Formats: sequence, structure tokens, C-alpha cells
Amino acid sequence: MKPYPKFTRICSIGLYTCLLIGLFAAPLGVISRALDKMPQGELAYVTCSRQNQYQGGDLQRFDLTDGTSHPLTNDGAEYAQPTWSPDGTRLMFRVKIKGENRIQVMDAEGDNRHTLAVGTAPAWSPDGRMIAYAAPLPIKGEQAPRYALYVMDADGQNQTRISGPEFVNVSDPTWSPDGKVILFAARSAEEGGVDLYQIAPDGAAPERLTHSPDVSESHPAFSPDGQWIAFSANDGVFISVYRMAVHGSEPELLTWRGYNVRSFDPTWSPDGQYLAFWMQTIFSHHDDVPPDPEGIYLIKLDGGQPSLIIPNGCDPAWRPSHK
Repeated sequence: MKPYPKFTRICSIGLYTCLLIGLFAAPLGVISRALDKMPQGELAYVTCSRQNQYQGGDLQRFDLTDGTSHPLTNDGAEYAQPTWSPDGTRLMFRVKIKGENRIQVMDAEGDNRHTLAVGTAPAWSPDGRMIAYAAPLPIKGEQAPRYALYVMDADGQNQTRISGPEFVNVSDPTWSPDGKVILFAARSAEEGGVDLYQIAPDGAAPERLTHSPDVSESHPAFSPDGQWIAFSANDGVFISVYRMAVHGSEPELLTWRGYNVRSFDPTWSPDGQYLAFWMQTIFSHHDDVPPDPEGIYLIKLDGGQPSLIIPNGCDPAWRPSHK
């Protein structure tokens, strides 16, 4: 992977202030019309607030065509990390129950819900037959669990660890469109940095894709054609969404790079033309800059500014095309 491009240090003055005032002071309808055309389809997402944005909220479905949301849960539990089955008929997610993270699945209307495993960050294989996920390792003497990469059958059977001791705290697995590799984020046991890796579903041929000691990458997502990887990158000051070519290229910045915004969780539209992501507000350095609206934004990859579509939403997951 080539180094990250050198960006000019931007703070909330000058052009950046003008951009924020012009974009974020506009009402939601004006911001949404920044897109030439809204794509079709649905997003699953989690309701977020400053109080629960790291714990989880309720699950919802958002219709991009008419801009309406449909609740899927309303029981006060902490839901997060929704992901659709390849055929778009089922939704899988992480829910915290009695302090334990469990992977559950239900149909698209919220019915027929059941538990598959203990763990986080589930991801279906392209053929729908397997699930990759992160699960805690029982390590004596450590209060905080460490997470390894596992795979299981779609019904929760045959749970198998596939990551070795060289990976510490595996997170965010996702499958390549051809199902040949699983992409994930992890710390190196030797170096301690968070980078992106890929591995075969049977645990063979692990490969490091990024090597940036000063930047932690996370939340990777393959484009539908398998040619690009979108991900979040944290350099200790900024957290933004980038994309890079699968075979290595200079990372391309896709979202704002500012002191008071952080961008996470990119998810591709089924046609590969759009990315949805979660933008979180931290604080504003200057009184003349309005508070940035938090929520899920949409960006068209052939150009244009990100547009807010779901205020106070996070963890977006684009529903695959389905009949």
C-alpha cells in the first residue's frame, strides 16, 4: 500500500468555515438535494445519540425512495452492526443481552429472530452459506477480552477459529465478492498497530494489506465488483473514510477531514456508485461554526459533497438488491 497523501492541515477558519456554514446550516431537504438523484433501495441502521453512539440503539430500515424509516426493534436493548444476507431477506446484527454480545438474525420485517453465536461484527459470505465474525478468547488473568476471527455455518453450527496468535483483537470482518478471502482489521502482536489483513475462509494464506504505523484502519468494505476497498482511517487527530484499489494504491479521501467530525462504517450501494457512512460530531473550535448534524451521509463516488440522509443514525448497512 502506498503512503497516505499529505493533506494541508485544515482547521475551522477560512474556506473550511465557509463550507461548514454553507452546508451544515442548510435544512435537511436542502442538503439532500445536493445529490443529483437519490439511489433506490433500503438501508438498515441503528438509532444513535451522544449517549448511546458507542453502545448501540434500536434497529431501523430506511427507504431511500420516500425517505421513511421503519422500526425493527423497540425493546431498549443495545443493537449494532446490522448486515444483510446476500439475498436481502434476512438481517443479522449484534445485540448486548445481560452484558454479553450475541449475534442474532431475523427476517427483513423483524420476525423469526434467534441467536447464532456469542460474538460481534458478523458478515455473511456471498453465497449465504457461512458467516465470519469476531469472538472473545478466554484468556486467564485479563479483564478485557481479546477477539479472534471465526467462521461458522449460516445456522450457527461448526464455529471455527481461523485467525492465529499473530493477530490481536480482530474486528470488522467482511468477505470479498467472490468469497475467496475475508478482509478484517486487527492489531499485530509484534507491532501493536491496527491494519487491514485478508485471509482465506479456512485460515490459510493470511496477508497484510496496509502497513501504516501512525494510522489505524478499520471498518473495511469491498466494492461490489471487488476492485476497491472503502475503510475508516484514524491518524490520531482525524477519522475519515477512504478508498483504495484492492491491489494497492494511494488512499483517496472521500469524506471531510476536520477536527470536529469523524467518519466511520462505509457501506457500498449494490451498484457500487454510492457510499453511505456514519458521521459523528465531536465539538466545534469556533463559536461561528454551527454544530454539525450527526447521522448517516451519502456520497456519490463520481463527485459531489456528502449529503445527510438519516439524522442521528449510525451503523448503516445497504440492503442488497432483492425481489
